[in-house]
Amino acid sequence: MNKLKLVPVTEKLSDSIYEMFQEIPYSEPTQDDNVANGLSRDEFRKYCVILEMASKNILLSYRVPNMTYFILFDDKTPIGWYLLKMENLPKEYLNAGHIGYSIRPSKRGMGYGTAGLRMVVDIAKKKGYRRVCVTSNY
Repeated sequence: MNKLKLVPVTEKLSDSIYEMFQEIPYSEPTQDDNVANGLSRDEFRKYCVILEMASKNILLSYRVPNMTYFILFDDKTPIGWYLLKMENLPKEYLNAGHIGYSIRPSKRGMGYGTAGLRMVVDIAKKKGYRRVCVTSNY
């Protein structure tokens, strides 16, 4: 691991992170679902716009409001994605937890998941979260 950083998803990032999202399978037992897998580049760009809007708390009827998607980079290489949801989740979202993430298969087992999770927890603390819930599909 070189220089790790978390960057919020924006439309401008779409070209640099597209291949990573295609490498991460749609669904795996121990990872959050990657609904961007299989999208065309144009569809993925639009998906990034939606994620950017959600992080600005622009309410979208089919997404949890006030959530931020981040990309974990090691230097300039995208490693995985992380999701931080608002602290006070509506009841219907409580079982989904506050943090979700997935690491591209070619980068698993190298400590990236743990390092990125620590970074997201630090962001949550700075935002005033008293505690967070991380869940797994497995």
